[in-house]
Amino acid sequence: MTCVAIGVLTIIFAVLERVQQRPGCVKNWEPLKLPHVRDAKQISRLSSLIELAANLVFLGRGLVCLLRKRLVLLGNPRMTSAS
Repeated sequence: MTCVAIGVLTIIFAVLERVQQRPGCVKNWEPLKLPHVRDAKQISRLSSLIELAANLVFLGRGLVCLLRKRLVLLGNPRMTSAS
């Protein structure tokens, strides 16, 4: 069923691409007239810091969940039975 849906969607977009009139701005578009990119490989420090902080938060949360699950499965070694 999924393959049929993907096939139908592909056919619809192919027909629309062939039938559709292109606007003037697309006809006159020249990629060489675009401004040059300063440095495509440079990543901002703010972006890196935010990504690092988010990863540390999720890693910490995951470790806390794992430790809690382990304590629940193994039982708390500090607890003694009442009998």
